[in-house]
Amino acid sequence: MGLITGVAGFGLGLVYTATKDRIAAAAADETVKGLALVLPGYELDAETTQRVDDVEYWVGRNREGSLGYAFIAIGSGYSGEIRTLVGMNAQGEILGITVLSQQETPGLGARVQEVASKVYLWQWLTGQAPKEMEPGRPWFAQQFRGLKAEEIEIHKGVEWQAMSDQERQALREQNAVSALSGATITTRAITRSIEAAAAKVLSAAGKGGPPPETPEAALSKP
Repeated sequence: MGLITGVAGFGLGLVYTATKDRIAAAAADETVKGLALVLPGYELDAETTQRVDDVEYWVGRNREGSLGYAFIAIGSGYSGEIRTLVGMNAQGEILGITVLSQQETPGLGARVQEVASKVYLWQWLTGQAPKEMEPGRPWFAQQFRGLKAEEIEIHKGVEWQAMSDQERQALREQNAVSALSGATITTRAITRSIEAAAAKVLSAAGKGGPPPETPEAALSKP
């Protein structure tokens, strides 16, 4: 038994050694792509990062010379750590977010990366569905754009993807997002981790952001 365990451990070690560089490269590539999504119109060096406490962030500049920031927010979801890449301007307005990794329950919290279909059922049944479509973006992330990265409210009920334009606008005016059905813990983990990380970045940048807040304190909010 000891021999089998030893051989198995040795084999796992070899696999890890052979794949760790590729895994790291894939993660880095995902981050580079994400930076373009969350900070549109800003130029930055993806390899030049800064850090404040436990938050890694990037500084970018747009054509008008205004600064923008991208940072990684880490929260504890229902099943594990959720890493979110967030872009915001110097005033703390969110320009975009993308979930880099999560281990949430399929059909519930994992829906943070769900892309709403733009094809109706009748189009599939009649063979009229378009063969080529531009890749969509997760609807959960879209609702954060334009919000202030502080005191974000979480509304339960109708999800953002099912709302009318008027309902979505009302949500934005309240600086709020809609919770994933059956996955409020996941929604809260992402939202509060964004608030906590944004506060630290704005404070470090000296842009008059709210005072730094620990992730533990942020996640304790309702």
